[in-house]
Amino acid sequence: MIITKADSLQAVDTLSTSRELVVRDSKKLARVFDLPSLDALTVVGCPALRDVSWLKVLKHLRLVDRDLRRLPDWLAPHGSVPQTTLTVVGGEELLWRLVPGGEDCE
Repeated sequence: MIITKADSLQAVDTLSTSRELVVRDSKKLARVFDLPSLDALTVVGCPALRDVSWLKVLKHLRLVDRDLRRLPDWLAPHGSVPQTTLTVVGGEELLWRLVPGGEDCE
């Protein structure tokens, strides 16, 4: 499923059969929740996204936001996203935080 420029969209939830989701330029999207079959998520330009949870089989996450200065809290080591392959495209400040020895690197 691909969602693009859905400016009034605030949540994507309870889609039981979706395996892949791409959300682009949806400025008010705040929550991606309860997608039990989702194994790939791409988020591009969704600055209001604060809650990503109940994605039990997620294997691949791609996060693209050139203005992002730090990883979102939902990606913290004890956050709600299971271990996945993570691809981040962000600003220089964020990328320095992710290199070995950086603040967000474990």
